[in-house]
Amino acid sequence: MIRRLVDFSLDNRFLVLAAAFLLLCWGAISFHQLPVEAYPDVANNYVEIITQWPGISAEQIEQQVTIPLEVVMNGILPCGSFALVLPLRAFGPKADFR
Repeated sequence: MIRRLVDFSLDNRFLVLAAAFLLLCWGAISFHQLPVEAYPDVANNYVEIITQWPGISAEQIEQQVTIPLEVVMNGILPCGSFALVLPLRAFGPKADFR
């Protein structure tokens, strides 16, 4: 198999050189069309929901706001403090926010 390929290449040098030149030109054109960013964005897309309810205890906020949000959003990373809830939802790189 390799022997036949080498024999064909040696017998048809012009064809092999022309194919190599076309591949070189195609690669150069593709390289120049490649978009390059100095600092590519590698962070995940996320949505942050801030809920405050003055005068309500943290347990009531969790029961009436945070838990229903967690159920609807399915897979959030909850974080918060007293009377302030910050559920975060991370999305993949191809998420559409329109």
